[in-house]
Amino acid sequence: MERFFNDGAKILDDAAGYVFLYLLAWLLVLGGLYFTVRTGFVQLRLFPYMVRAITSSRDSKEGGISSFQAFAVGLASRVGTGNIVGVAIAITMGGPGAVFWMWIVALVGMATGFIEATLAQLYKVTHPDGTFRGGPAYYIQRGLVPSPPPSSSPSSSPSSSASPTRPPRPTPSPPRWRAPSTSSRG
Repeated sequence: MERFFNDGAKILDDAAGYVFLYLLAWLLVLGGLYFTVRTGFVQLRLFPYMVRAITSSRDSKEGGISSFQAFAVGLASRVGTGNIVGVAIAITMGGPGAVFWMWIVALVGMATGFIEATLAQLYKVTHPDGTFRGGPAYYIQRGLVPSPPPSSSPSSSPSSSASPTRPPRPTPSPPRWRAPSTSSRG
């Protein structure tokens, strides 16, 4: 019986190693490249705007958080102890070439992060107390749900075919994001 479990554990370990090392890593890089091209190299195009937004607003307005505070929270949520230790191990095991590839993957990953944040804004919900909730669980639940099939009855209206348990899916805007113009500010 012990041999059965050991063999099963080895099969699962080999499968997980293959999936995470080969399949998932390449899927993430290819997805990041797709998002980079599709958004018009958003991570390079909007970089100056991001720097201006972060450095120009250190104080919060109307009791909210400033752009810098939002940036610090977002950075803290993405960079954890595992990332710091992972960089040290990558440099130790891979040498200086590992730093180059980490920069390339990070550059491509910025477009993926932008898409994640955009989807979170598109599919966030407002609670009765006025607070917002959103994130991956919300846009997966609301964005990946197939639309209900059209009714064949001519007397049914579009509003009667909507699901009573969830709001209708919002229509996302085209994937060409532009930085707000600075000329409209006073």
